Amino acid sequence: MEINQKEIEDKWQKIWEDKKVFETNLDEKKEKFFGTVAYPYANSILHIGHGRTFTSAEIFLRYQRLLGKNVLFPMGFHISGTPVLAVADAIKKGEEKQIKITKDAISEYLDDENKIEETLKTFKEAENIAKFFSQTIEDSFKKIGIGIDWRRKFSTGDKLYNKFI
Repeated sequence: MEINQKEIEDKWQKIWEDKKVFETNLDEKKEKFFGTVAYPYANSILHIGHGRTFTSAEIFLRYQRLLGKNVLFPMGFHISGTPVLAVADAIKKGEEKQIKITKDAISEYLDDENKIEETLKTFKEAENIAKFFSQTIEDSFKKIGIGIDWRRKFSTGDKLYNKFI
């Protein structure tokens, strides 16, 4: 009997989404617990450091859920600052090394060469880089089952976030 890993993965992702397993709503009867980690820069694909950071948080926060706590784990994206702006600037200047690195990163998520090129052209604007990689980060974390309440995602570019800072 052959095991279809993709089928199993899809099944459980659908169950988590349908049952809203990771969505946190106020429950006055439970102790509140807030979890967060450093927000990833939305300028490229995730790397092993992100995996370690978010997996460590995930293990700890699942344990808090097992203790009966009302755990909120929102997602933040760091879209301001040098990393995102530097990629956009390098692409605008036609810097071949950065263009290749970014094109390779895009191709991790897109197969069609025309779509890769179209997407790369939009990366002259930093907000397009942030939007693309924020979505790919979200998709990746959903696939591996990180227990984030995606209704509560935010970025360092949000007006409300900037009022807080």
